[in-house]
This record gives sequence, structure tokens and C-alpha cells, in this order.
Amino acid sequence: MWESAAVAFGKIFFDLYEDRYAARYGPLRAAVPRALESFQRCGILAHGFARVRCPECRHEYLLAFSCKQRCLCPSCHAKRQAAFGEFVTEELLDPVPHRHVVLSLPRRLRPFFRRRKRLTRLARLAYETLKELLQAAAGTHGAVPGAVACLQSAGNLLDWHPHVHLLISWGLFRRDGSFIPVKETPDPETVARLFRHKVLRMLLEEGAIEERVVGNLLAWPHTGFGAHVSREIPADTKTPATVARYMTRPPITPERMLGEASRAQVIYRSDIVHPRHQANFCVFDPLDFLAEVSAHIPDAHEKTTLFYGRS
Repeated sequence: MWESAAVAFGKIFFDLYEDRYAARYGPLRAAVPRALESFQRCGILAHGFARVRCPECRHEYLLAFSCKQRCLCPSCHAKRQAAFGEFVTEELLDPVPHRHVVLSLPRRLRPFFRRRKRLTRLARLAYETLKELLQAAAGTHGAVPGAVACLQSAGNLLDWHPHVHLLISWGLFRRDGSFIPVKETPDPETVARLFRHKVLRMLLEEGAIEERVVGNLLAWPHTGFGAHVSREIPADTKTPATVARYMTRPPITPERMLGEASRAQVIYRSDIVHPRHQANFCVFDPLDFLAEVSAHIPDAHEKTTLFYGRS
């Protein structure tokens, strides 16, 4: 269904984008038409294939080329997820305890992070927040945690909701490779406050917001900055691989989609009730759906997974 929708409405979407969507989503980025057009050809033999043959039994079959698109093609992205989970557990993580941490922004500040470069800085601020808290708990500034950070831009109903997932060692590595464990679990509110301070300072320094906006945000009973800190993940389990796959999940999930061709609608569902829509689903015009999806397609060389700490 999703593939046929992309084929049917893709050209119309590109023709109407400037007049209908540019004001909200910004200029049409070069990565968007390239990704959508590649996705339309994914897995179709007419667009290219490889002939696979067994040298022993001589059985052969045709394997269609894939598009390898991030954050768009469910099949290709699922392969990335599986490979990333295996890489994290087998080659990246040291056999030490880790935690899964998620840091999010209030709705008022989310539009400022539609600039793709700011998303990368957001991941750095998230890492620095946890690094400083772990260093304070360990009583040293001469060691750092190791972490993998994944940027996510989509909410449950494809709304623009930039947030950062981190799989971070719960302790610090010295330069000689020795590890300093940290037993304390920080209060998520403390994590959110420090993250808030760093994000607001960055936006102020860049001139994206004014002091009065900061004052207004800080006057709210709940500023909207969120932090989730998981329980400690032991080193000798399969949990890190599961977390790594979750951190790199695609913005769209085909199982959550329903299409009604007679009404030209796309219904996208969520597991929870969205606070703004007051429902666990959203009904899209097909072109509006493509616009929402295109906002989450990364640029060609944009990094959505970053590594920090121990080299």
C-alpha cells in the first residue's frame, strides 16, 4: 500500500511542494525526491537485479536491487537495524554496565531543530549532560563514558519530535582503558534540567531565541524537557542489541498504516493517545502524508548515529 501511494502521488507532491508545503517544512531538500524515487524502484526486477547461482547444485534465482534508503524503506531500514544491533554488541560495547537514556524537547522548541545541523549538536549536548553527571558521581574529570547516540525526529504520529537516544556506559573509562563504575542512578528531573540548560544556552548563543523566550519557558511548572533513564543493563545479556535496534527504528512502521483508496486517505495509528490530536490515530491526505514522511528523511551525508567517549 505504502509503495503504491508513493508511486501514485510522488510527481504531484513534487509539483505542489513549493506552494503547499515549503512554508511549513522548508525548501524541498535534494535528498527527498532522490529517496522517494529510489524507494519506488526497490525490490522490482525491472529496475535491475543480480543473478544468484549455487556452484554445486546450479540452482539460481534473480535478486532485485534494493534502494538502501534510511528512514524510509521498511525493508532496507530493517536490515540496517539488524546489522547495527550486531555491530554494537560484537564490536563496539565493552563488557561493562550500560543504560538507555532518552532526552526530549518541549513542543515550543522543536521547530528550531528542523535545521539538520542543530540535530547533530543536540546529540552532543545530550552526551555532555550525562558525561558531566557521571563525572560528578565518580568524583573525577579525567575519565569519560563511552556512548552511542541515535537521533530520532518523528513522534508516534509522524509529528516533528526531535529527541536523542543514548546507549551509554554507566561509568567512566580512564585513558589507560580501566573502568570506573558508577552505582548512583540520577534523578531524571536532574538530567532534564541540565540538558535544558545546555539546549537553551546553545539557542541563545546562535540567536535562535531571545532571553524573554527563555524566561517564559522557565516560568512554566513543566518546561517540557523530558528524560528517561533505564535500569542498568548488564554486559552479559542480549538487551544491548535489542536497545540498539530500537534506537535506530524507522520513522514509519507499515503495520501502523491503513489505506482507503476510495477516500484517498492514509490512516496512521499509534500505541498511545497523542496529546495534541487526542486520539491514537491521524488521518492524512496522501500528499500531506508524504510531506510528513519527507521531513524525517536525512540528507545524503547526514549522521543520525554518533559515537562519543572512548576511542
